[in-house]
Amino acid sequence: MKPATKLEAIRELRRRGVVGMIGDGINDGPALAAADVGIAMGISGSGLASHAAGVVLMSNDLRRVSDAIAAARRVTRTLLAGVSAALALKIVPLVLMFAAPHGTAEEFLIAVAVGSDVLGIAIVLGAATTLLHLPSRFASTPCGGTDVMLTVTGV
Repeated sequence: MKPATKLEAIRELRRRGVVGMIGDGINDGPALAAADVGIAMGISGSGLASHAAGVVLMSNDLRRVSDAIAAARRVTRTLLAGVSAALALKIVPLVLMFAAPHGTAEEFLIAVAVGSDVLGIAIVLGAATTLLHLPSRFASTPCGGTDVMLTVTGV
């Protein structure tokens, strides 16, 4: 496929939604740059493709793309839950501030506000540390293993 044809295909698909493009050659550069997410194959790919893409894979294994998508979704879910919990904690000092009689509990309110800040930070950091060692779900076995070969030859 010629670079202009790839570029036109990416532009057409972008009219319908978000588009990702995976490429490794010089002729993929314009399409990689035009895609919402350009992914270059870094080991065997050209320098132009790597510069045009937003993401460069340091492996030629396409299953790494699935791993990256799964990891990005987990990171989004985890951090959204952590930040939501931290923001929910900020409601406690607000409720106490309006519920307490004026001038009676300033020191208590300050302690509760600082405590909710510290606890909120601890929750977000705790959630983030669960993401440090995400296992590889799709690229954990090498391509062309015996299971794959049996499936292919058995057809």
